[in-house]
Amino acid sequence: MAISDPRARILDVALTLFDQRGYVGTSMDAIRKAAGFRTKSSLYTHFPSKESLSAALFQKILEEEAIALGPLMKPVDQASLEDVLNLAEQLAVWGLMHPAAYRFCFIQWHQDVPAAQAAGLEMLPRWASRVLERLQKEGSPIRAIDPEFLVNACQGLINQIIVSSPSQMSVAAIAEYARRTRVLCEAIVRT
Repeated sequence: MAISDPRARILDVALTLFDQRGYVGTSMDAIRKAAGFRTKSSLYTHFPSKESLSAALFQKILEEEAIALGPLMKPVDQASLEDVLNLAEQLAVWGLMHPAAYRFCFIQWHQDVPAAQAAGLEMLPRWASRVLERLQKEGSPIRAIDPEFLVNACQGLINQIIVSSPSQMSVAAIAEYARRTRVLCEAIVRT
């Protein structure tokens, strides 16, 4: 189904091309052609540069992720280890259902792209670290290791699972990958 909103169409096409060719290997002209714009000026009306397009795409992806995962984030003083593990599992589900979007954010973040650094990608890990820190102080069976390190270990596991997984997976396979992710994250965090 064709996307009628030109801006949304550009973002959709850009994500596909960035995923296939990489950010550097994708030109604005390639995006223009794939999005069905006849002139460069028609594309540049919506995004004056590849950087601004990338920043808008990054923000759009984070907003979609926040809609999916935000409701799982209880207030830090009320959240449990189960809540942290649920978030890890659902992050894996979201990433496996949106692998191109996840890979785009992962690559942009790790290449220190300014828009990625400024976009607030740390919201989920920061929340999980704060919950684990609180649980440690309360004597919960959480490893006596820096909570940020524990969260980074789980995040690294999730990243690896998503980035290296097949592009197309069945719902059952996604559920199984996510369940295994949860089990492994629990093994990392719990004593």
